Amino acid sequence: MGGQIRYRLAALDALTGVTTGWSPYTDLSAFSEAFALAVSGSTVFAGGGFSSIGNLPHQGVACLYGSGVVGVPEPVADGVHEVAFTRLDPNPSRAGAVIEYVLPSPAHVRIRVHDLQGRVVARVVNGIRPAGTHQATWSGRGERGALQSGLYFVSVEAVGRRITKRLVLVR
Repeated sequence: MGGQIRYRLAALDALTGVTTGWSPYTDLSAFSEAFALAVSGSTVFAGGGFSSIGNLPHQGVACLYGSGVVGVPEPVADGVHEVAFTRLDPNPSRAGAVIEYVLPSPAHVRIRVHDLQGRVVARVVNGIRPAGTHQATWSGRGERGALQSGLYFVSVEAVGRRITKRLVLVR
């Protein structure tokens, strides 16, 4: 667009609609997608799977204003430096479980339940979450209804990391 590589994200002048020279992709090896854009006045907020934008570190959240990138506070959970899967309870379970995890910074999170063959049987979380401790509740049901007794794997994926724990479901 406008003679520049854009990869699904373009910068347009808000008044004229003309393409600007701005591009967040100064390092194409670090390219990742923007999942959401929000506009407030002349400010654009971007959320996505990136760790930097406009050559500045921004873990999944950035604020674009005027001709550059300005800071969006990057909250960091106290003492947390990486994603942690801290609780899967009760285990064994009769009807689902509470999944607790900690994020060091805002991130896109996916929590899924897999069967023994590795197939995804339930999607519990798929979205951006702020830094800190979070809980998700899995009902014990799959995408096609109630699951049978057996061994399942619960995975928490965020910030380029996947942590998996075993869960025994007893009906």
